[in-house]
Amino acid sequence: MGVNYAHTEFVRFANRHIADQEMALNDHDHVELQKVLDNMQVTAKHAMSVNSRANATKIYDELQVLMQPPLANAAPVDLAAIDADITKMVQNYSSEGLAYRMHSDDILEGSKHRHLIALALALMVTSEVIGLLI
Repeated sequence: MGVNYAHTEFVRFANRHIADQEMALNDHDHVELQKVLDNMQVTAKHAMSVNSRANATKIYDELQVLMQPPLANAAPVDLAAIDADITKMVQNYSSEGLAYRMHSDDILEGSKHRHLIALALALMVTSEVIGLLI
């Protein structure tokens, strides 16, 4: 969920600043950006793959730069590129989530099958024991 929250919060932030080349942030902007950073930390922490964790950390680092005062002669931060990176990350998380869900469904189905076999064996043993007692 953190990835979706991070993306939503970033889009809100970026929509207000996409044309602002100076990126002078006020207190409200810092609060909004901190929400994005917090969600990106959750995203990185709960990533399902090493690649996803690395991407989330890279984006976090790019966003962290925005919290600092802009440096003289520094290239402007490309919010559109960060948005594209976050969008791609959201898509990757969705794909990974589906793959893990399908894998867990397969494990669950196999577990059900093994439980039925165990139950059938228990019933056969029980009927043999009852037959010996009679």
